[in-house]
Parts: sequence; C-alpha cells; structure tokens
Amino acid sequence: MGAAPSALTDSSSASLGQFGCHGNSSEKSQPLSTGSANSFAPSGHSRQSSSSSSATARLQQTLKRRVAWLRRRSSPDPARQFRAFIADWSSADLRVLLDEFEALHALKDAHLGAAAARPQCSSLCQDLGCLLRTGLGSDARLILGGVAFPVHRAVLAARSNFFARLFANGEDYDSAATGGADYPLDLCVPGGLDPELLRALLAYLYCGEVSLARLSAPATVAALCHELGAPGRLSDDLAQLLDTGHLADCVLIFEEAEPRARRIELPCHRALLACRSPFFAGVVEKRLAAARRHRRRRLVRCAVHGGGDGVGDAQLAEPPLALVLDEAVLPRRLAPAMLTCLYTDRLPDCLALRDLMDLHEIGRFLELPCLTRASEDLLVESLCPDTLVPVLDWSGAGTGSAWVHRQARLFLCEEFAALAVQAPRVLTQLSRRELLAALRSDFLQAAESDVLSALIAWGEAQVAARAAEIVAESQQTGAPSGFSRKTSGGGGLSSGRQKRAAGSAAAAAASEELSSVLGDLVSQGLRLEHLLCPDSLQEAVRRKLLPKDAGLSRPAAWLHAGGGGGSDGGYRHPRLFAPHLEEIRSVLSDRTRDLTLAQCPPEPPRRLPASPQPAAVAPPDAASAAAAAAGLWGGHGGGGPDLVATLPPGCSPIDPATAASLLRRVQELLSGSLFVRAGLLPAADRAALHRQAQLWAVREFGLPDSAAALLPGRLPDVAFHA
Repeated sequence: MGAAPSALTDSSSASLGQFGCHGNSSEKSQPLSTGSANSFAPSGHSRQSSSSSSATARLQQTLKRRVAWLRRRSSPDPARQFRAFIADWSSADLRVLLDEFEALHALKDAHLGAAAARPQCSSLCQDLGCLLRTGLGSDARLILGGVAFPVHRAVLAARSNFFARLFANGEDYDSAATGGADYPLDLCVPGGLDPELLRALLAYLYCGEVSLARLSAPATVAALCHELGAPGRLSDDLAQLLDTGHLADCVLIFEEAEPRARRIELPCHRALLACRSPFFAGVVEKRLAAARRHRRRRLVRCAVHGGGDGVGDAQLAEPPLALVLDEAVLPRRLAPAMLTCLYTDRLPDCLALRDLMDLHEIGRFLELPCLTRASEDLLVESLCPDTLVPVLDWSGAGTGSAWVHRQARLFLCEEFAALAVQAPRVLTQLSRRELLAALRSDFLQAAESDVLSALIAWGEAQVAARAAEIVAESQQTGAPSGFSRKTSGGGGLSSGRQKRAAGSAAAAAASEELSSVLGDLVSQGLRLEHLLCPDSLQEAVRRKLLPKDAGLSRPAAWLHAGGGGGSDGGYRHPRLFAPHLEEIRSVLSDRTRDLTLAQCPPEPPRRLPASPQPAAVAPPDAASAAAAAAGLWGGHGGGGPDLVATLPPGCSPIDPATAASLLRRVQELLSGSLFVRAGLLPAADRAALHRQAQLWAVREFGLPDSAAALLPGRLPDVAFHA
C-alpha cells in the first residue's frame, strides 16, 4: 500500500512534463509540515511519556488523513483492475472478447481513414503546370523554330539567371495586355534545341517535372546547367521572387481604414494569383480584357489623329494591376501570410491560433484551396490541451472546418484519460455536445471510472458557473440570489446537530443540482455495465447520480451473445481501451505458454495473412457504375433517391459522372486490404465498415456526411467473400 501512491505520484509528475503542465506546489504534497514535526517534540523531561504518546496519536491521525487523501486522489490502475476481473474467465470467453476487440480495432483503422479524408487540393507545382498549359496572363513569348511558347517572365526569371538576364532588357509596356514581346531563343545543347525539348524544359522550370527522357541525359543536364544555371527548389525560388518583387505587375492595396492607419501596397504577380485562385483569376481576366479594350481605343485615336505624333508602345504603358482589398475580408496583418502561402504552399509557423482560423475563412471566401489546406494543417499540428477547446468550438461552428473538427475529436478521444488526470480544466470547459460525442465513442481511451469522474467534474464546473452567474446577476439587480442560503443551510446555528443537518441538506441540494445539470449525460455517456471500480460506483450512488441497486460489471456484459458485431438487444460494445486489449492478449499468452502441446493441440491459425487478396470479382466498369448512379441519383434507370432534392441546402448538384466516380471509389475502398482484413474477422461489423467506406468517399468528393445515406445501404459484398 505504501509503494503505490509514490509510484503514482512519480508517473503523474513525469506525464505532466509531456503536456507542458506544471504541478501546483501549493497542494497538499507533504504529509507533515515543519511546524507539525516540531510540535511533536517533548516540552520537558518530566512530561516525556505523556508528550510522546500524544505526539504519536497526532502523527497517526495525520498519516491516516494523508493516506485517505492519497486514496481519494489516486485512481486505481485500470489495467490491473481489468486483469483481476478477467482472471477467472475461461480461455474460450477470453478469445470471444479478444475477437470483439480486434474487430473494433480494425473498425477504428477504417474510422481513422474516413476521418482523415478530405477533398484533393492542387499543389503549387500542379497550378504552375496548369498556368503553363493555358498561358493565362502570359507576358512574353519564346520563339523557337517558328513555334511560340507563351510564358511568364516572373516565373522564369525566378528560376533561371539566363531568363532573368534575357527579360531584363524587355519592354516596359503592359505586355500582358498585348500578349507579350517575342524573345528568340538559342541554347547550345547536345543534339540541338528543338520545340519538344524546350516544352519539357519549361515544364521542369514551372513545376519541377521531367517529362522527357532526353532532358535527364547527363550531357543535356550539364549543358543546360551551364546555359541556364541550376534552379533551386521551386518554393524557395518563388519565395525570393515575392520578397524582391521583381517584375511585379500587380499591387494589393489597403487604404486607410482608420485615421492613424497608413496606406499599404504589397507588390505581387497576377499570374500567380490567377493560377492559385478562381476568384483572382476572374478579377485578372476582367482587368486584362478592360486593358486590351482601352489599348485598342488609344491606338484608334492615334491612327485617326495621325501616326506622326510619336505615340508608341512606351507611351501606351499601363500601371500595375491595382487590387484594393477590404480589410473586413482580408486584414492587412494577414495579407503577407496569405501571399507567402500562395507562393510557397506553406504558412509561417509564428501565426497565432486566431490568425489561422481567420486565414481559413479568408481562403474559403477568396477560393484559395492552398490557404485553406495550410491553415487546417497548422491548426491540427497546434492541438494541445491549451488549444483543444478553442479549436473544437471554432471548427464545430458553421464557418469552421469539418476536417479540423474530426481531428480535434480524435485528439480528445485519444488523450481523454491523460487530460482527466493532468489537465482536468480542459474537460470541464468542453461543451455538452463535444463531451457527449466523446463519451459515445467506442474508441475513447479511458476506463469507465475515468469517464464517471470526468462527468462529475464537468457537472460540478457547470454548477459553479451557474452559481457565479446567479450571484453576478443578483449583484447587478440588488436582489438576493438565494444560492448561498441554499448551499450553506443557515449560518447562525449553534447546535452541532443542526449544523450537521444543515450540511446534509446542503449536500443533498448540491447533488440534486449536479444531477439536474448532467441530465442524461450519465445514461448516454457512461457504460455502467463495464464499470469495474467500486469506489467510483459508491461515490456516484452517494451523490444520487446512479440508482442504489447499481452494481459492478459482470462478465456477461462484455460478451456478445450473438457472437458477431453490431448492437442488438441493449448490448453495447466495450470500449476499445488499449490497456484492456493488451491485458487480454497477455493473459491468453500466459495461459498458452503454460499448457503443454498434449493438453492443448494447436488450433488452426486465427490471424489473417499479411496481404489478403479480395475475391476474384472485377470492379464495376464505368458503364455499370454510371447505370447504378443513374438509378441512385434519380436518373432514368430506377427509383433511387434524387441527390439534388435530398442534399442539404447550399450543396452543389452532382452530375452523373461524378456520382459514378463516387460509387467506384466506394467499391475501391471496400476491395482494399484495409476493409478486406476487417471484414474477414470473426466479429466484424460489416454494416459499420460499409458506413465508414461511404463516409470516406463522400468526404473525398467534398460532400457533406449526410450524402453517405444516399449511397446503397449495402454494396455487392465482393470484398468480404471468404
């Protein structure tokens, strides 16, 4: 008994360091103070025996109080409790429970994959490759063998010193409005420079891809490095381009929003803005069209008034494209971070949590997928006890990120037991919805005793907050709150019996208040049939949170009578708590090792092969998937639900081709090794696996989770054929 509390204290202090928390030195961490130890010293030689006996009695009382406090503070080891609980189980029952846990473990892998799914986001290399192919906003043309290649001077100048020197003597007029000047190109490379090699060279400079085998030949590489210079990493070169503002043809302008605010101009490049954002692409295209019309009118006026007036290209120069931004949409303090993400696909690490949330909303408004993705990644990387509650509250709102919300909930479920011990304040700050969502999860990493303790602590925090609001309101209105009288039970009573009665009444009132605050959280979040700690049960019964006839868990509550996955007849899965799974495996391993081969003949292998193969059924082709999609989405092929009519408001309609791709993606997932291995387990819950595959697919396509209900309830079971 004496060693357990010290070991617990050591482990708790070590774990606090991992969370970045610090223990409170003002807590009762010392059993005896210096003053109390000195008070045990005898005051005189004649009273030595009486003083010694009284000191011993006081020491014993102090030690008893200390041990009682440690018992209340330290929760029992859940792994040790569970091992004692299953010590008398038969090996057959243990294997049944192990099958249940392994099926839950496989379902958790599918759940993690579905939670991590999100729509594809084009990278910087892909956007620049698309910019090269479309030639949007090109301001120069490279001429080789009579073939013109529209290019962007800023990109090539940032990637190659040769092109930087070539474009240094270029025209100053608005080359984007005219299509750009022509630059004949002649490079000395083995075999000569032909249009095919130049096209491959430009693709490499724009997006770092080698699309031609000849371009990677050692002699060609050496010659091009000598002529062009060796380019650096794409993001680094573009970051330097943004810092220098070389060949900038666009300016983001922030006007004086306040009397003391000064005008800010940020130079940038319209081609990069256009290729990364459809919003900016539309703005740039409109401005360029207007510039072309204006240039044509000026040329017509010059021709009408005669061509000898000296009006040339230099006099037709246009200023850089000016984009005046509203600070209500894009605050000026976040504009440099947005441009950095546009040019490099990453955000600075020094941004505050609120800034990341604002950048995510800016990315959605300005149609910047790269900014949205980068802010989401940094928000998830910043998850810790201090940021968990703000991230959950923001991501769960309508303007937040569903992907970040799923990751924050996973973090809460994985760290629930650690948070309950090391940062209980975080759990008390959770909203009722988030707490209930975590407690309903089959993958919550906590024993039921920890769940009950967290519920009580959360309820007490809500009661205290409600009391503070009542007191504050009474102070504002001047009316008595009545809360202090309700909880104290009368302050002027002199009799000890009356004081005890008043204390009992106050405790009963507090328990009633706590029970009303928790409501149905205990019944919905706590799995009472799996509670193993008697102290937690007694505390809950004493506080009237559980009925008096509530008992501890029995083995029958952990075993599914049906022998398979799913919930029926009131049966609830035991949580996939990692210490419980390890204890079952350890106990079965010990029993197997103790038995001889004669007593226990070898059983057939229960584990699956490392790479199981799906059944030899070909996946549906495009025609069959399209036919199924037509029936599913309300087409001519059947009476399935109409996706356009049943999707939530604000969702874009889905065309039949996308619907067919969605069905094929679900089938690909179900035919993959993850779902195949999970479906072949003895206790597999195939309906839950189908649900995770459907959620996985609709999230990859950017659809809401409610769209998964429109998919077939059970696709062809090719993945689960033995």
